[in-house]
Amino acid sequence: LVISLGPDPVPVTDIVGLQEAQAMTVLFNAGLEVGVVIETFSNTVPLGEIISQSLPPGQIVPLDTALDYTVSLGPPVSPPNVVGLSQPAAEAALVAAELVVGDITEQNDFNVPEGDVISQDPTAGTNVATGTPVDLVVSLGPPTVAAPSVVGQSLAAAGTTLDAAGLVTGTVSQQPSLTVPAGDVISQTPIAGTIVIVGTDVDLVVSNGPPPMVVVPDVSGQAQAQAEAAIVAANLVVGTITDQNDATIPAGSIVSQNPAGGVSVVEGSAVDLVRSIGPLTDTFSDEFAVNTIADWQLRHVVDGAA
Repeated sequence: LVISLGPDPVPVTDIVGLQEAQAMTVLFNAGLEVGVVIETFSNTVPLGEIISQSLPPGQIVPLDTALDYTVSLGPPVSPPNVVGLSQPAAEAALVAAELVVGDITEQNDFNVPEGDVISQDPTAGTNVATGTPVDLVVSLGPPTVAAPSVVGQSLAAAGTTLDAAGLVTGTVSQQPSLTVPAGDVISQTPIAGTIVIVGTDVDLVVSNGPPPMVVVPDVSGQAQAQAEAAIVAANLVVGTITDQNDATIPAGSIVSQNPAGGVSVVEGSAVDLVRSIGPLTDTFSDEFAVNTIADWQLRHVVDGAA
């Protein structure tokens, strides 16, 4: 009988001081396997170099024995704090610290300005190896939305529409309207389509129905002060006042008005007035009369002298 002793044993090779890639090749050529790999920081052993191995060099072991080893991560590096910096400034700081810019992701943030770093991984103060990637999250600024149109909607429906868009119902004021039913929105600020930050207040003006109507007083022929007092007393306002010559209406009194007296108008409407400045003066006729008298006197004196 021939009894197998198994594969020929092999001596353990020395990989301490080799770069890890080189050490793996040496182990393969020596008939050994890579075992457990431990990484540790070292201020004396360069990055990627083997610090120690689990079996001493020269020891005879079976073929394909796994050899554990410890590899250097080099001296520890602490990532700088780049949170709050602009992306270019953050990337420059990482490169200066012998680190690598990792993945860049973007997200909205209400507090961090657009383009600035929100967070980093690994965080500042963590011990990492030289050349470690540092991932950054960069702000897109606060989220925005186009203001929806709520004009013509009821106040309740407008509130629901704004809420669905991530906006808030702001100041609600009321205003009379001849065309918009009571309770519906007349106007909004910001107007529809405006790009605003999510959470922005949208102020609304809501109709409280038709405005009250009043009868315009007839102020024709009245003195201006009396006419204006009558207009104000009727909950109207004095509009444009223009002057006009009139042979029958005394100067300072009202010749006509618009709207006319007796017409029903919306409360607060303006009433324009035409004010008399008295009769038109015939300047040409007066001047002609003076010149005629002067001419007669001159001829009378000449005839007398003759």
